Amino acid sequence: MKKITLSVAAMALLATTAMAAEEVKVEKPKPTNIQEMFAMGEVDGRIRFNSFYWDYAAANTASLTDNGVYGVGGSLIYSTAKLGGLSATAGMYYSTAFTDINQTNISWMRAGKDLFSRQKVKELNDYTMMNLAQAYIQYDLGKTTIKVGQQLWNSLLTNANDTKMIPNSFMGVTVTSKDIAGVEARAFYFTSTRLRDHEASHDFVTFQDENNASWMNNDDAAINKALKYSTLKAAGMATDHDMNGADITYTGIKGLKATVTHNMVPEIVLQEAAEASYKVEMGDISITPAARVIVQKDLVGGKLDGKQIANLGGKADDYSNANSLSGYVWMAKVAAATKNGIAVQYGYSQVADMADMLAPWRGFATGGYTRAMAQYNWNANTITHMLQAKVDLGKMKVLEGSSIVARYAIQDFDDKKSGVQGDSNIVHIDINQKLDVLTKGLSAKIRLGLVQDARGTSTEAQAKTNPAYNEYRFEVNYLF
Repeated sequence: MKKITLSVAAMALLATTAMAAEEVKVEKPKPTNIQEMFAMGEVDGRIRFNSFYWDYAAANTASLTDNGVYGVGGSLIYSTAKLGGLSATAGMYYSTAFTDINQTNISWMRAGKDLFSRQKVKELNDYTMMNLAQAYIQYDLGKTTIKVGQQLWNSLLTNANDTKMIPNSFMGVTVTSKDIAGVEARAFYFTSTRLRDHEASHDFVTFQDENNASWMNNDDAAINKALKYSTLKAAGMATDHDMNGADITYTGIKGLKATVTHNMVPEIVLQEAAEASYKVEMGDISITPAARVIVQKDLVGGKLDGKQIANLGGKADDYSNANSLSGYVWMAKVAAATKNGIAVQYGYSQVADMADMLAPWRGFATGGYTRAMAQYNWNANTITHMLQAKVDLGKMKVLEGSSIVARYAIQDFDDKKSGVQGDSNIVHIDINQKLDVLTKGLSAKIRLGLVQDARGTSTEAQAKTNPAYNEYRFEVNYLF
């Protein structure tokens, strides 16, 4: 009798537990009209603190001066509930910066420039910035999502790159579909972009505006400065371009990830890429080799009347075809990781001795392989080696919520090209710490970038500016 009684009690307990589990899984109420759609929406908030200090190794000059800045800001993102697959999102971002660099010398600022708009400081001496980086309508049908409006978009060459105060954003239409098992297909059409330090949208590739203002159009560090407004206008070419692209990722085979990417700015450049990685599990260790190639085709076709566009800085000496954007870059890496939180990776990249890669949309051509913090290593005839190590102290049961990433990169640029920087060696360290013990959603990060002068003794190498500097970053994020 006791056994039977215990069995009945156990069955009752299991049934009660199952019912409780079912109750937990009950879906949230769905809106039945537009009023409920907005009333049942959700708000995500963020408060941020960022600080930067840039210390040049060489003696300071009028254009190379040590500089520092810190800023506070945040964001509020509101998303409605879904009504018949339809929803909307709006995200407002704000930043205010504090620095000793005055209005007259604001061009001296380096990494910290993304905490404010240099043009706004120049015109109004105003170090605040507000940006509606997200404002779109979304429609979901099955496993397909369509978004129309200002939005964030992360792909090979376009990225929100939300590491400062305000993300890079794009205006247009995107489609993402996962209706086919093991396949994610995406496409986009954008009419404009808005960099992290801009309050207004602008063109994708045009440098400067009709008044020759350098900070009113695309002024990203990787912009091609030969594609000036005045140069394009004089050649009878458009100064307002759209951008379209697509990518397909296949993960239908265990361990395999393969992606093909298309990216185009009509009349300027066409970029096609292929990338594949394969993860091999060996007990507690995994090995993942990967490779990527990006082929860039010139669409300008010599219309700029001999202007040198092969180099991003507009100084195309010693380029095989100074008037063409055509070129390519290939890279490979191998990564090893353990289940207890230790990972190492070696990466290599080589850019063809043709044109520099055009990538001023915060997606980095060598990202994930050989790019270190604040570095642009996709100039023509550049070879980079990078060794990376990551330790997750939380998984190692040493310090909960803590991780360290360290990178060492050797960058070998072409000494004969005056339009590119001198050779350098990079040490880059990230220290991340979640602070949930204080309050949920709080975290901090320290970033160190130590750039060493690796120029040779040749006349060409010594003619280049000393590339060495130290950069220190500290940031705090609170998500609510």
